[in-house]
Amino acid sequence: MPFIKEWILSISFINLIDIGFIAFLMYFVAIWFKGSRSFQILVTLIGTGIFYFLASKLGLILTSVLLQYVWAAIIIVLVIVFQPEIRQMLDRASPIRHWKNRQYQGVDSSVVEDVVNAVTELARQKTGALIVFQRLDALDNLIVKGKELDSALSAELLQAIFQKNSPLHDGAALVHHDRIKAASCILPLSRD
Repeated sequence: MPFIKEWILSISFINLIDIGFIAFLMYFVAIWFKGSRSFQILVTLIGTGIFYFLASKLGLILTSVLLQYVWAAIIIVLVIVFQPEIRQMLDRASPIRHWKNRQYQGVDSSVVEDVVNAVTELARQKTGALIVFQRLDALDNLIVKGKELDSALSAELLQAIFQKNSPLHDGAALVHHDRIKAASCILPLSRD
């Protein structure tokens, strides 16, 4: 018991900050991986790491060297496979993004009115429409797959985009503030 008391008293304020920072990073990574196929890959990587540690401690030289090369290949493959997730994680962790998001203004009431009018008319015609409103998250990966418009938003333009004979009707329209940034955007599938 005195050993534990002595150990606790030896922890400095800097050590507490260090522990808190690492705990925050681990929590952020756990939330990022939770409920996705990435979690299964993370468990596999942890298992491979434990196997490598045991092989090196037991003196299995050939296995250790082989696993070192496997780890080098895994890192490259992970960067390629998880490039969208890594980009999203870095974007969400960016302090510039949080500063930029503070400047976000609400949607103008005329924009809401135009969208409601367009959707009401499309519903009357029994025509489907998928409209995505960009707020805090960057949606540049959606614009790449669609046709860039950067047009002033109006009810008539939204109706024209979603008419069955329009070349832009397939996919989603991306709206940012009072502009239609792109149409015919293919949205990523949900992982849930």
